[in-house]
Amino acid sequence: MRRSALCAGLFALLAVLAEPSSAQQPKVDPTTEFLNQYFANQWKAQKLTPAERTSDEEFLRRVSLDILGRIATADEVRAFAKDAAPDKRAKLVEQLLASPEFAANRSTIWTNWLLPRGSATALQRAQLHLWLEETGGQLNYQQMVEQLIAATGKTNDNGAVNFVIGNLGLATPADKQTEDGYFDMTPLTARTLRLFLGYRLTADQLPDHPFHPDFKPEQFWGVNAFFRQTQRYGANNPLELKDNPNVNTKGTVTFLDKEGKKQTTGPVFLDGRKLPADGKKARRQVLAEFVTSHPNFTKTYANRIWGHFFGRGLNERPAVDDFGSHNKVVHPELLDRLAKDLAAARYNPRPLIRAICASDVYQLKSVTNATNAKDDREVYFSRMPLKLLTPEQVTASAMTLLQAGKNAEGPLFRKLLGTAEAHITRRVGDSAWEDLPVQDRIIINVSLLNLRDVNDALLGSNDSPVARAVALKEPAKVVEEMYVTALNRRPTDKEAAQLKTLIDKEAKDLTNVWQDLFWALINSSEFILNH
Repeated sequence: MRRSALCAGLFALLAVLAEPSSAQQPKVDPTTEFLNQYFANQWKAQKLTPAERTSDEEFLRRVSLDILGRIATADEVRAFAKDAAPDKRAKLVEQLLASPEFAANRSTIWTNWLLPRGSATALQRAQLHLWLEETGGQLNYQQMVEQLIAATGKTNDNGAVNFVIGNLGLATPADKQTEDGYFDMTPLTARTLRLFLGYRLTADQLPDHPFHPDFKPEQFWGVNAFFRQTQRYGANNPLELKDNPNVNTKGTVTFLDKEGKKQTTGPVFLDGRKLPADGKKARRQVLAEFVTSHPNFTKTYANRIWGHFFGRGLNERPAVDDFGSHNKVVHPELLDRLAKDLAAARYNPRPLIRAICASDVYQLKSVTNATNAKDDREVYFSRMPLKLLTPEQVTASAMTLLQAGKNAEGPLFRKLLGTAEAHITRRVGDSAWEDLPVQDRIIINVSLLNLRDVNDALLGSNDSPVARAVALKEPAKVVEEMYVTALNRRPTDKEAAQLKTLIDKEAKDLTNVWQDLFWALINSSEFILNH
């Protein structure tokens, strides 16, 4: 498809955002009140001037991406603009939280954390996603984690078992399986500690290899020992997961210490708690109870929720799952409050999400000023950090652009989803999305939007967003429709005026102009960033 010189001018026009809305704040709850006062004090102490409040259009797009995992539709933008109620932002959040899309998005996020895109089969990920959306959604967070760690059964009956099955690690040599168990369980150990306790412990055994400053290698292997009686049955779907008490009966694991010497340990948790001698519960059941009763369990979940909405955690480093003396918590009082609220709500995240979205700090623009432009100021949240969309958010947003027409239930729509998912798996692999270099993530997102099938559907089909906008005929209305559809905002007066000049030059044949305009909008930094 031809890309005219128009594109160069279009990209330059996308940096200007809409002016702040004059809508009033809704009535705040105690947690929102705490957040507002806490950050007002932080900004004063750090001599920071907070950014301006978001416009309604910015807020709608931001909260749609954060809660539903997609941009808003053009109809949703128009409806929100017409709503004159002073509490319309709070009502919007409530509406989004009640949507089935919230549960689906939450399940997508957790599927990626539990089973990275390239580390398990598509079927395993689909089964886990379904369990998270249906059964997992009926459990509180503590119950969900306990079931994931201790799950048994068949993959097509209990999707939770896919978390363990997808992270078993290397198979133990056949002559060592009775003594050591069937798999080394190192990926499962590392993922369990990182996801649920925020400790990035690894299986690295060489003495010159870095290790967590607050833990010794034997603590990693002590947790690993809890998994060593796990057995997977079957070679194809369905697979089955059980605990086999006849293997690894001594409960010991051999490992190399920091000096490279062989050592052994039994099932011992990070804090020294050991497997009860009565043997009434399987090791993984005991481990699940140890994990969910650890002091870091609730704090790690609170930090994950905060990081999802703000693009970084409350520690010095941005990662939400890297607790320790090497990465101190900058806001311990805030983290304690968030964790306390989660526990009080029995780990239902909705009350905390409502409080965060209603807060002053969440509703700030991402535009910097002289006081907060430096990276080391980002941890004080006087502006909203820019968040690069995940490939799933990009895909869901692209599908949202298509769903406004007749594509949603057709074979083309399903084919496009499959194409996008295959592309993501191939490009991201088994790495955690947040661990990839930023430049690599940008390339993956842009290349996703420019897959031939996706690009043609968005720009060239008879039912594309471009075709629906062009049907309005009047150039100014076409431009506005494209902006609202792609960026969830109307063009500024400056953008509209400059585009009119560019469009007038191509007035004889606007087909390529319209395609180039929409292509530029969806390939802009404004589209692939949550700001």
